[in-house]
Amino acid sequence: MNRKLVVVLLSALLVAACASCGNGEEPSDSPSGSGAPVTESVTPETDETGTGTLGDYDVTISGASLTEDYDGNTALVVTFTWTNNSEDTTSAMVALVEQAFQDGVELENAFIVDSDAYDSEYDRKDFRPGASVEVQCSFVLDSDTSPVEGEISELFSFDDAVVTKTFDPASL
Repeated sequence: MNRKLVVVLLSALLVAACASCGNGEEPSDSPSGSGAPVTESVTPETDETGTGTLGDYDVTISGASLTEDYDGNTALVVTFTWTNNSEDTTSAMVALVEQAFQDGVELENAFIVDSDAYDSEYDRKDFRPGASVEVQCSFVLDSDTSPVEGEISELFSFDDAVVTKTFDPASL
């Protein structure tokens, strides 16, 4: 079966399952009528060392470099090693989400051509269980001086685990 069709069907199933989880009752502002408002802080589990396990995958963010995108904008290329510990053959592009944030704002993905600093080939290739590969992703910088937080998480997961590493473009 086509992998894209499987992803779409699984997404639809997940949405339907989440929608059926409600019990129809209005949420209460306080536990057991105590009058105190309930506040929950949801923060992802982060690993600032740049190494971690995301579900069935091991990820190590190893470094970053600067290059230019096709428009001549400064782009950050983040390099990480991805190990497929699942039981299925898959690619990093299907298994993971790569993001970068600068000054608290998500950076857009960069489109890079003709650069020795960037190789997008391994992001899309499938790898068998147990295989490791070095993958790169790229982002257009908003500033050449503000630090960038590179962040990788699992694409389909109920876990909030995130592997993070911060880079200073001024020192690259």
